[in-house]
Amino acid sequence: MPDIQVKEIKKESEMPPMPEGLSSFPVPYLTYWVKEALDIGGEAYLSKTSLGEILGLFVYDNYEQTGTVFTKSKEVFNHFFKMKPFGSCFSEIQAEHSNQAFDILSVGNLDGVSLDREFKHEISIERNVAEIERFMSFAHHGLNPKWVRVALANGDNCFAARMGKDIVGMAWLSLVKGIGRVSDLYVRRQFRRNGIAGDLFYARLIYLKSKRASSYFAEIAHDNEAAMKHALKVGLKVTGQVYEYFPE
Repeated sequence: MPDIQVKEIKKESEMPPMPEGLSSFPVPYLTYWVKEALDIGGEAYLSKTSLGEILGLFVYDNYEQTGTVFTKSKEVFNHFFKMKPFGSCFSEIQAEHSNQAFDILSVGNLDGVSLDREFKHEISIERNVAEIERFMSFAHHGLNPKWVRVALANGDNCFAARMGKDIVGMAWLSLVKGIGRVSDLYVRRQFRRNGIAGDLFYARLIYLKSKRASSYFAEIAHDNEAAMKHALKVGLKVTGQVYEYFPE
């Protein structure tokens, strides 16, 4: 294994082209996630060989103490894993630490996907930043307070499910260079098991289809049977795994 050299990326313009094969995630999202990390006050690092070959990428949120390591090298993962204090750390590398497994699912295009659904709930793209921040702080304790505004400024859309005037569920959607990502869906506990999650899932796919997205992907917890059922029904296929590691 060549010596690992680590360089901090301090602004988006310092990000070099990322090689294919560094991760199962689409290459455009690596640059996107670096920009997001820097915009919320976090950090980003590249690992290279002495010959300049890129071995890995590491993004880190100082506020939440969460990070993601993009690499196929266990040595690079171990190097970055020891670099910062973690509340949690995501990586495709399978290691001997306490973790939760997620499946990475993707589909090549939406042309042949049937999105017929009878919606049971009002779903809309939410624009009220204060309401989004209030709901997200409830759904994710310890959320970086800059994240919502940065995500919206970077083009993400927040879909909300309402009952009357109250938001009871939210789900996020990214679209980067024609590639969609359906992520972070949360429904208040007392409103679960009545179709809200399914409505939020399909609403995002309908939006992606309207924008002529070339493909899309999602990360779903390995034991989330309901979400997996929706995903497989619309043609998503498992293309990899990612693990969320926790402090010992």
